[in-house]
Amino acid sequence: MTDAMSPVGSNITEFRLEEDLIQCKDGKCVNSKGTLAGSSLNMIEAVKNCVHELAIPIDEALRMASTYPAKAINMGHTLGKIKEGYLANLTIFNDSYEVEAVVINGNYSKC
Repeated sequence: MTDAMSPVGSNITEFRLEEDLIQCKDGKCVNSKGTLAGSSLNMIEAVKNCVHELAIPIDEALRMASTYPAKAINMGHTLGKIKEGYLANLTIFNDSYEVEAVVINGNYSKC
């Protein structure tokens, strides 16, 4: 999981959260006092960081992005694995961690 806020996947550099102005730069979001408020890190970047920055094996990084969050929201019986009976929600990415396609509920879509 990530703690991504609304700018994830966009060019938004600031937004309002209740009465506070949140500014986003270099993947992090800070409030007007400079306190970390969240991130604009997407899941594929989180996986990439785990593998390349923390030396976590890719299979474990992928479980951290899928299986464990599914269990955390009590959906581990239908989400988070490539297995018969599970929803076919997949992200297809290349060796550079660029998303090339997705499968959402069994429907393939090229990015």
